[in-house]
Amino acid sequence: MHPMFSRLRLPFVLVLAFASVLPAQDAAPADRAARARSSAVRVGEPAPPLKVAEWVKGAPLAGWEPGKVHVVEFWAVWCGPCIANIPHLNALERRHARDGLVVIGMTSPDLPAGYSGNRREGNSLAMVRDFVARRGDGMAYRVAYDTPDRATWRSLMGSRSGIPHAFVFDRAGRLAVEFHPTFLDDAIEQVLAGTWDAVGGPARLEAGYQRYVYALNARKYETFAANYAAVAREFPGAAKRLYLLRFGHALRAGEMADARAAARDLVAQARELQDAKELGAAVRQAARELAAARASGVGGLLPAAAVRDLRELLGGMASVAAEVAAGLEPAAWAAQAELANLDGDLPGAIAAQEKVLGTISESGKGREAEQRRLEELRQAWQAEKRRQDLMRATGRPD
Repeated sequence: MHPMFSRLRLPFVLVLAFASVLPAQDAAPADRAARARSSAVRVGEPAPPLKVAEWVKGAPLAGWEPGKVHVVEFWAVWCGPCIANIPHLNALERRHARDGLVVIGMTSPDLPAGYSGNRREGNSLAMVRDFVARRGDGMAYRVAYDTPDRATWRSLMGSRSGIPHAFVFDRAGRLAVEFHPTFLDDAIEQVLAGTWDAVGGPARLEAGYQRYVYALNARKYETFAANYAAVAREFPGAAKRLYLLRFGHALRAGEMADARAAARDLVAQARELQDAKELGAAVRQAARELAAARASGVGGLLPAAAVRDLRELLGGMASVAAEVAAGLEPAAWAAQAELANLDGDLPGAIAAQEKVLGTISESGKGREAEQRRLEELRQAWQAEKRRQDLMRATGRPD
């Protein structure tokens, strides 16, 4: 076993330090109202003609390929959960391309052709081209832009409006299943294997979705753990989307065996997806909470061995995040910044936080918050230097 997962014991005072370790829950599946609306194609029906204005990425398809399983996910450049799902789609295609899986990211203009109102187009072809170009190898499947009259949207989505939403067509070209893509990894594997239950499967998806929502909204560790276990038994692919929450809940409850297990899963997932966002976020939040506990005075009650072991765990996770990110993921640099701050290395924290900003465009989401964090670290360093100067001037030991 890697030393980063060595046995830890978390005392009660350290449990209290992680009261707010849980991350924001902003990537839940589509809401009930969106899912209740009707798609234009039903399970068992043949796929409608594939109409595309431009294949933005990947070899163009003239139509549905016989004998292949096709996944069509509707997304947009402004859709946060859609963007969060990109690494998962990459991994799906890498894992199953040889089995005949074809993944298509289908995106449509927000405004219909001929629109003359005051709304602005938020998902134009130019925007999509730019987004895909900036993602580079980080978006490794086909990307298609719908026709000006949104023909593919209308032929599949119908009256649905919530995205991301995905359709899976079996090897015979018929709709096998549709749902929010969070829950489709497991179903896709079964469609590929020819074992998907088109009759009972949708009810199982709905039940799993309910458990997933309960886990997302759980405040108590026991509630989260029970619902997470139910999701993991039935939909292990969907359970992967809960690893970050599992890590935070386990730290909050002082359940270090579960925290170590969640850390292992986060590390494995980061390597599988080639994406360090969640792994870095887990380290960043935990390091900030531990630093806050120390600053509040609770830190003086923490056994040194427990803090040392937890710091080792976080350090190992941060190292993997840095390896996977190759300098391109803000969350990996942010993890390094918060660990340096935890260690009292404010110059190192500032340098790493500057790297965070270096990976975010001037208009990028979250840049303002990261700039504020950089200023906080700089102010802390200035205050520390004034304290050190005062100590030297008065001849007091530091």
